[in-house]
Order: sequence, then structure tokens, then C-alpha cells
Amino acid sequence: MIGSSMSLFPRKLCAEWRKRGIDVTLFTGVTGGPRQLPDGTPVVEPLYHRKTKPWQDKLQERAATCDEWIARRHFARYKSRTGIEQPSPWEWQFYANFSQAFPIARAIRAFRPDFVFAQEVFSYGFAAACCGSIPKFLFPWGADVFWCPELSPLISLMVRSALWRAKLIMPTSHYGVDHIAKRFGISCKKLRAISWGADLTLFKPADADRRKQICANWNIPPEATILLNVRRLRKQWGSLDVFEAFLRLARENSTTHFVMLGGEGTESAAAECREKARAAGVADRFTIIDGAISIEQVADLMGISAIYTSVMGSGDMRSLSVVQAAAGGGAPLLGEHPEYANMQQQGFRTLFAQRNNPDSIYTTIRRYLDDEPLRRETVRNNLAYVAKYEDERTQMDLLLETILQQLERSDRMNISPPARLSPACPAV
Repeated sequence: MIGSSMSLFPRKLCAEWRKRGIDVTLFTGVTGGPRQLPDGTPVVEPLYHRKTKPWQDKLQERAATCDEWIARRHFARYKSRTGIEQPSPWEWQFYANFSQAFPIARAIRAFRPDFVFAQEVFSYGFAAACCGSIPKFLFPWGADVFWCPELSPLISLMVRSALWRAKLIMPTSHYGVDHIAKRFGISCKKLRAISWGADLTLFKPADADRRKQICANWNIPPEATILLNVRRLRKQWGSLDVFEAFLRLARENSTTHFVMLGGEGTESAAAECREKARAAGVADRFTIIDGAISIEQVADLMGISAIYTSVMGSGDMRSLSVVQAAAGGGAPLLGEHPEYANMQQQGFRTLFAQRNNPDSIYTTIRRYLDDEPLRRETVRNNLAYVAKYEDERTQMDLLLETILQQLERSDRMNISPPARLSPACPAV
């Protein structure tokens, strides 16, 4: 597997595959990280001992400057296609991802795995593409195929090359399948939407005693109606618009409490939100989290929340956070998005708000607060939906079985029979 050793997603998938008898090794562009994941998966850092010469360091600096220059010339295109005013610097780092691909690919070819599964196409898809004849499977995250390619023709070409060379591309959403097929000219035969689902043993509504304990841990009044924003505290993800709506509600409704998840690199945004809450005299009504927290803590907060929000725009797939929060027993308020409309066809229920519109978010939240039967029916319906369509155990089986079926068709299957799963999963 190729991915960040610091990210939840590669860690999660490595653990799930090892449970199912697959021998996994994680290759990463991270340096100085863990040599082994908590589940025992070995981590290989091909860049760790890589020595560069002064001219190479200077080339990297100039390439980074060039990447930014190219991106700025494409800001208008980026805005028109994504609806986002300003990208983050990591979105245009072509040279860093391009140059790391070759040492990672060399290390993987020497390792001679049965197949390669790369997570995040912009960062690691090209490394997979350079792995020669080894079968390649890609997991797009969202921004890697929706946002980053709009900032540079070099990024677009690199992402397209990675997608073309993949045996199968496995986004979590049908919307992602449609976008990749149209934007990059990929055959639908190479695309399969598979949601990862939610761990229903971890993400579940908290009972009364557990709720009191969780609220005490976070200094939240247990009798409050808790609203949780489940996405990172970043403007591009719609979270600052949610905060503005929360702030307005806090002034009007004294029985509510608001939780804003942070995420890696969000400390400055969290400080700004905290200062606004203090200025409005409602600081005690907000729990604004600095940086990242554990998945268990996230599950706790989802398990006590009455309403949860996610209004991310064009870069969204079928968000794992949205599914997990539904399993936790919250009523969803989501930004208008084709994937969630598709989920509604299977029975998922939600209220939609306009993206980039705090007033719309505020008005929609009020519908839930003013109509408790609606909220309770939505939660009850979605708990049944998640149990039927989004059980992590079933989805992880489906993901791995789909890969193994592809390997069998290409006569590349060297994994021992005891590692196999039930053949009940549908063929691609």
C-alpha cells in the first residue's frame, strides 16, 4: 500500500486487511514517522535516507516557486470549476509529489508485491503508475481529482497518467466515478464506487450514562442539544460558514451547545473562531477543538450529537464522516451535493442547505430544532439505512474481494486461499 503513515485512512485499511489475512506493507513519502503502525503493519520510508546535493535542493526551491506561479495563473479556472476562492498551498505542489514518486516506486518494485493500492491520487498515484507491471489500484480522496488538477496542466497530466495506468479506481462515491470518467477520459469499466462504511461497534448513539461521561470529558452540559460540525475547520470545507450559523443560533437559543472539529493544521482557524465566540459572549456554548483528535473521541462526540453538519462542496465524495455521524445517531444537515441525493434514493434522509450561505445553514438547522418529530424520524430512518448499506465489515469485504477478483482475471493472484473472503460479492 502507498499512503501517508500519519493518515487515518491508510492506517484503517492496513488494519482491516491484516484482519482478513492479507500481508500489508505501507510505503510512504513521510519521513521520520512510525516504523510500524499500531496493528503491526511495517512502514517503509524510501525518502528517509535519501541524500540530496546542493543543486538538487536549489532545483526543488525553484520548482516550488514555479508550481506556485503556474497555480496563480490558473486561479480563475480553479474558482470557476470548484467554487472556491483560494486554494491551499499543498494543492499545487506538483514537483514534490512528482519527484518522490521515483524512489517510492523503485522500493516497491524491489519488494515485488502482488499488487499496489495507492491512497490519494495526486500525492501517491504517480508513484503507483511507476511500478511497472505490478497491478495498480487507486483510491481517490476528493480534492486530488476535483481540485488540484484545475491549478496546473502538469498536475492534471500527472493525475491523468496515474488514473490511466490503474487497473481499477475505487472512489467512495458514484459522483466521483462520473467526474473521473468525464474529466480524465477514464473508461467506466475501470471505475467502481465502494463506500468504506462505518464501524457500527464504535459509531453508535450513546446511552444516558455514556452521554453523561462523554459530556463530562468535554465540559459540555449533558442536558444541552448538541450540534456538531463533522468536517475539518477549513474555509474550503464550508466549516467557517457553519460556524457563523452556529454563532447566530447560540445568541438565540440557550439550550444548545456547539462542537467544531479541528483537524490537522487548523489551529489558527480554531483560535479565530474561539475569539469570535468570546466577543459574542457565548464562548461557554462552544467546544472548538485544536488540531486532530483520536477516532474514538470523534465517535464519542458523534454519539451525543442531535444534529450534525457537513457543507463541503465540489471536492466531496461520500464522506466517511457523514456516514459515521449518521451511525452515531445525529440528524444530518448537508450541503447540496449529487452524491447525497443519490443516497436518498436508497432511503437516506437529510435536510440540505446551500453551500457558502450561513443564512441557509441557519434556517435549515432551525427546521430540525423546531420539529423534534422530524429529527427523531430522520435519525431512526438513517440508523436503519447505515445498518443495511454502510456496515464497515461488509464494505471492507467488498473492497478487498473486488481487488482479488481483478487479480484472478489477470492471473496475478498469489495470495494464499485462507486469506480469501466469501465469493458472494458482486463481480466488477
